[in-house]
Amino acid sequence: MILEVKKRRRRVKGKLVESTCYPLRYRFGDMPTAKWKSLKLSDREAATRKAEEFRREWEAENAGILLPKKIREGASKPLEDHLVDYVADLKKRGKSGRKNKGGVQTKNRLERLFRECGWRRAVDVTTDSFLSWRSSTTGLSPRTLNHYLGDSITFLNWLERAGRITINPLRNVSKVEEKGRETRLRRALSDEELSKLIKGAPQYRGIAYLTAARTGLRHS
Repeated sequence: MILEVKKRRRRVKGKLVESTCYPLRYRFGDMPTAKWKSLKLSDREAATRKAEEFRREWEAENAGILLPKKIREGASKPLEDHLVDYVADLKKRGKSGRKNKGGVQTKNRLERLFRECGWRRAVDVTTDSFLSWRSSTTGLSPRTLNHYLGDSITFLNWLERAGRITINPLRNVSKVEEKGRETRLRRALSDEELSKLIKGAPQYRGIAYLTAARTGLRHS
């Protein structure tokens, strides 16, 4: 094991310059090479104490006594902050829909769940709290309820992949049966309805409606 607190030297314009702070040089367990960690402390005694804390934390994590730091931080961080990061990542990856409408809709749904289920931090998210919310909620169709579940699962999967939680607590929640429970029957427009729609719309929209209707064109 290597655990050294010492200043580093680097060459600047041909001269050796010593760092003002004390970093930690360490190698634990089966690490193949030593690593450096910034301690951001100019006092050697304080840096040594911080290095010892880091060693104890690493050993506890490695022994399974303590959860990894990233997960501990994720557990204490408000879900609203995780959500900001998630929506930004969706947008960056081009997964937030046209003009970010999908991202906004997802954000609104999750914020409603946070508020109505009492989810403030990741530890608050449970299967029971979601099922209780779903069974007591009125005014939402089965299809919409499934959208809420889907957005929640996708968000929690993202947190899990990012190492912010250990497991997605909603991964085994089943969808609501939609067949035969539609609140609004969807159908194609009749020729008469289509004609009225085209005539009542601006010309550029009427052409688009006619093209979509006669070619089966879908938004996607």
